[in-house]
Amino acid sequence: MTNALTASQVVINGGGMAGALLAKALSPKHKVTLVDSNEYFEVPMSAPRSLVQPGFADGAIIPFKAALPGVSTGRCWGCKAMSGPSLSAAAKESNRYVAL
Repeated sequence: MTNALTASQVVINGGGMAGALLAKALSPKHKVTLVDSNEYFEVPMSAPRSLVQPGFADGAIIPFKAALPGVSTGRCWGCKAMSGPSLSAAAKESNRYVAL
């Protein structure tokens, strides 16, 4: 049985918890680029402790390059995520993109 999905490059828009975990999971087998407006990952679960222990917040911000070795990163300010009809149109225009 062969795998129909042969794409070797993946672009993930958004470096939140889901985007970071997806990038980490796909990076061993694919060339992954993570695009986000920040250059770092924020650990959301650290917010309560950061309020009462200010020094704790320093460790809650982790640069993507440190957190996700092997994943390329890019920055995008004010860009809108492609979804629905616009994503479908872009996928039809190019055989290089696969919407999951």
